[in-house]
Amino acid sequence: MHNKLIYVVVVTYNGEKWIREALNTLSESALQVSSIIIDNASSDSTVEIISSEFPEMNLITLDENLGFGKANNVGIRYALDAGADYVFLMNQDVYIKPDTMDVLLNTSMKNSDYSIISPIHLDGRGASLDHNFSVHITPPKASVDLISFLYLKSNEEQVYQVSYVNAAAWFMPKETLLRIGGFDPLFSHYGEDEHYAARLNFHDEKMGVTPLTSIRHDRIQFGNVTRYKKGLYYRQLLMGIMDVTKAPKELFAWFCKQTAKNIFLVTVYFLTMRFAKAVEFHCSYLKIIGKWPAISKSRAINKREGPSWL
Repeated sequence: MHNKLIYVVVVTYNGEKWIREALNTLSESALQVSSIIIDNASSDSTVEIISSEFPEMNLITLDENLGFGKANNVGIRYALDAGADYVFLMNQDVYIKPDTMDVLLNTSMKNSDYSIISPIHLDGRGASLDHNFSVHITPPKASVDLISFLYLKSNEEQVYQVSYVNAAAWFMPKETLLRIGGFDPLFSHYGEDEHYAARLNFHDEKMGVTPLTSIRHDRIQFGNVTRYKKGLYYRQLLMGIMDVTKAPKELFAWFCKQTAKNIFLVTVYFLTMRFAKAVEFHCSYLKIIGKWPAISKSRAINKREGPSWL
């Protein structure tokens, strides 16, 4: 028996399609956990379902949609204040197995050099790997050993190092959160977890995947393309300029290259009468310039150890 307090943080937003099944799988966990649900001002029946069917779970309802990262920060802070030893970030469209939490705890305790451990991500039916997950566990982004194990079922290890896996199911000891902090609030939706992975890399921390258990991620396998593309260029600029692994000279060279690229693309879009694209790219670049003071401050904070953003 262990005496570790594990808090599961679930951020919800109009999740009535998934939340009942997600929380039911959480309730059926063989390992007892505490839960904190942060609702991002849902307009559907998400809050009603949670309140009426899962009254034992802690629910915080926000007056506005803070986005994925900042809402998770609220839940993480709650968990740490409550004395959590471990925090598991779980998407509203994720279904865990009865053994998932037990396996993640044991794996984390035996592999304390890993700051984040995630299970295998399957699709909603559990019939195949989640598409986006599969992209990030193949070489060169991850060791060939994990793919070899999944295919050959040999040389099984408890955890395999990866450079990135999305935050749909992150298991984190409190030490990670106290050293690295929460999600940077400059990322409102999309990119928060990729940026966090870059921060881990900067601080020489490791992220891994364990093949000993899995979750089902019940989403469109190629994502909501329209929603993802909205603001994509701005997010790409923000991700690049916020990458703390870039040294000052490297960052300056990258910014000069992006400036030249922006001028070229805006000119091309304008000459080919794709005015909406020209305006989008130009405004995205100007938005980055306008946020330069906040970006500089964030970069400095993210380079320091401590519970930043929490």
